[in-house]
Amino acid sequence: MIECVTNYLPQFTELYEFPLCNSFGCTDYNACNYDPEANTDDGSCYNVDVTLNIEFNQLVGQSSSEFVSYQWYIMGNDLVELPGANSNIYVPLINGHYFLIITDTSGCQASSTVSYTHLRAHETGRNLVCRLVLEKK
Repeated sequence: MIECVTNYLPQFTELYEFPLCNSFGCTDYNACNYDPEANTDDGSCYNVDVTLNIEFNQLVGQSSSEFVSYQWYIMGNDLVELPGANSNIYVPLINGHYFLIITDTSGCQASSTVSYTHLRAHETGRNLVCRLVLEKK
């Protein structure tokens, strides 16, 4: 005997005598883990967030979510991936607009941008390292 149905066409609801079965999951369209098959929210909905700060001449990305990867980019006309820049901290070598994407264990992503203008025009990579060491003391 059928007790409930898993789906139906809404325009034909008057033809069905059986209630819709509960399908648990995240029903929030804006959540990272939205489940289009769910019709009953199970409280599992979440979003990935990221904030960027400038701390002692370095960019620091933070998130309240569990994540598996970071990737930094510099923004010009296009996003340019910064090879090897895959931790939550990045030390910029030039002024510019930086972009961070974090990806959590479920594949959900969040991103944020920050403008970095703390380098003086005459600094090179070598001078920058010297200045950072001196400023840290």
